[in-house]
Amino acid sequence: NLAAIWTDVADELVTFQTTRDVAGKVLNGSNTYIMQFAPNECPASVAGSHWSMALLCVPGHRVVPNPLGRFLLTSHSPLVRETDGSLRIFVGPRVPEGAPVSNWLPSSDWKPFQLTMRVYVPHDVVKRGDWFPPAPAAVI
Repeated sequence: NLAAIWTDVADELVTFQTTRDVAGKVLNGSNTYIMQFAPNECPASVAGSHWSMALLCVPGHRVVPNPLGRFLLTSHSPLVRETDGSLRIFVGPRVPEGAPVSNWLPSSDWKPFQLTMRVYVPHDVVKRGDWFPPAPAAVI
């Protein structure tokens, strides 16, 4: 699809992209970030089919090589939810202490990146623009 030979419509797919964290700073592979989804706002609750989140290099928009060979998280990933039903996704060069490895999307040190989330067969709340994935927040 390099030349955009077809276009998805909102009934099929809505794509979210960011290159910035919650503070407006460029996402940097040397930092660790967390995305916290409330129990009733997890990606699976707004997707009629499935969802995915990929980490892509900037520039280039290719997946970033990493020791796990993990290039995206999806609705089929064995993600661990919190006891209250919320979901925390971690993005960074190393899995944070105490975080489930299954919820970690590896980055490359010191390189900027983009997070791309796709929601397939999105519910109306997504199509209306009333739902967005949380902005990544730097873990301090």
